Amino acid sequence: MLDRDPGVPLSHYREHAGCGVRFHCRACACSFDAPLEAVIAKLQLRRLGGPETGVRAVASFASKACARCGAQAWETRPAFPGGQPLRR
Repeated sequence: MLDRDPGVPLSHYREHAGCGVRFHCRACACSFDAPLEAVIAKLQLRRLGGPETGVRAVASFASKACARCGAQAWETRPAFPGGQPLRR
């Protein structure tokens, strides 16, 4: 269950060339970006959502632990081109 609003639908970010989804670990601050269409496709494949899913809600569907610290404490937000580089 989300403790906040689900955020802007993923479909909105299709208007921004190169936009993806940033996964940020709240436990250790590690982050990585995933391509927007890959996130949407995975949600659809797992029947958990799709383009109408809010960007912040994607975190609740993340099933893998953080590669750095092992926690499953993800936040998600849009990742616009030219933002912070990939950190692991």
